[in-house]
Amino acid sequence: SYNSVQREDGSLLDLGFDIQVNDFTVEKYEPVWDLYEQTENGWEKTGTDFALQDGQVDFGPYGVWPQADLMENGTYLNQILLDDRHLAVCRQADRYYEAGIVLYEPGVKEPRQVSLAVNHTARAGDFKIYLMGYDPASQDSIQVLFKKDPGEWISVAGIAAMIVGIFMLCIFRGRKAVEK
Repeated sequence: SYNSVQREDGSLLDLGFDIQVNDFTVEKYEPVWDLYEQTENGWEKTGTDFALQDGQVDFGPYGVWPQADLMENGTYLNQILLDDRHLAVCRQADRYYEAGIVLYEPGVKEPRQVSLAVNHTARAGDFKIYLMGYDPASQDSIQVLFKKDPGEWISVAGIAAMIVGIFMLCIFRGRKAVEK
């Protein structure tokens, strides 16, 4: 578990609580492949968006490849050499990723289990915790942002005051128009 983070200047900031990552999952969109041809100038893209259909990908004149031949250990291969001059490169974007974390806060008997995902933050101490990304090569490290914003409540109060003011302006301005 960790209880401090490194600032941009290299110094350490004590969080006032401990955090530990328990779990990490990624859901991906269906893969698509781009086709490249080797030329005198290097590899040039010659086709895009070859997708799985009925458990296989049809690369046209370069053959039909079954899904099992495009995978290794449950993961799609990044590149497939179709012949001596043609290469298929896999693109598979992330649909969703989530990290399960445990927060150990002082004065609290039981640790708190929290899920972090993009746009789903957690709070601990004076911090909001954001999941920013992960290492796609190994998926064994995540990028987390700890944000401390002491002016957050002032901003919320200001927005609420503006809404009330606009509402009152509409009501009182409407009454004056009716009276005339």
